[in-house]
Formats: sequence, C-alpha cells, structure tokens
Amino acid sequence: MAIKATINKQVKVRARTVEVGTGVKLTDLSDIDATNLDNGAMLIYDLAQQKFLLTNQIENPDLRIIGGIY
Repeated sequence: MAIKATINKQVKVRARTVEVGTGVKLTDLSDIDATNLDNGAMLIYDLAQQKFLLTNQIENPDLRIIGGIY
C-alpha cells in the first residue's frame, strides 16, 4: 500500500493549546512523598527510596549549598 501526499506552501500552520483533563499538583505525582508537607518545606531527592521527599530539615552530608555572588 502506497501513501501519496501533497504539500501546499500556501497553507499557514496554526498552533493552538489543547488541555486534557484538569491540572496536576506536584504532590499528585507517584515519585513525590508529601508526608512531611509543611510551610517552608523543600523538595530533596532520596536515592535509596527513588523518590523526592518534602522536608523542613536537610540532614545529608553530601549536600553543598553554593550561594554564588550577589
């Protein structure tokens, strides 16, 4: 079976936004553990659990926060 197509350079392509369903919250994602969700919480990744965790305290010796120059 052959497919034949013709391209017309005269036709303008118009894009439009299509929304499917309702918006999704970050806490709805399966790899987010929102157990400790609280005001001021930060999102960190836990390699052992293969998930992002919400926490107010970061106790990780591998963490380095480099603030840059302001």
